[in-house]
Amino acid sequence: MAVDKEESTHGRHVNTINGAISHLGYSGEEMTAHGFRTMASTLLNEQGVHPDLIELQLAHAERKPSELLTTVHNDWRSGAR
Repeated sequence: MAVDKEESTHGRHVNTINGAISHLGYSGEEMTAHGFRTMASTLLNEQGVHPDLIELQLAHAERKPSELLTTVHNDWRSGAR
């Protein structure tokens, strides 16, 4: 099976994640990899986790940790979330 570059990031293939979800007993209509990402983002935001930390963990692209730390620090100093 050929892996589409658009669907694969650092060896994690969307079908692998969907396969794991299926193995847990969920159908593709009940839960998908993208649905899991959305649910995690919502729950973490509701718990007050800094949005940049959430995005760093769930992002499809890499971000330099130093950029994240600067943003979080500046938000903390200004009293922003």
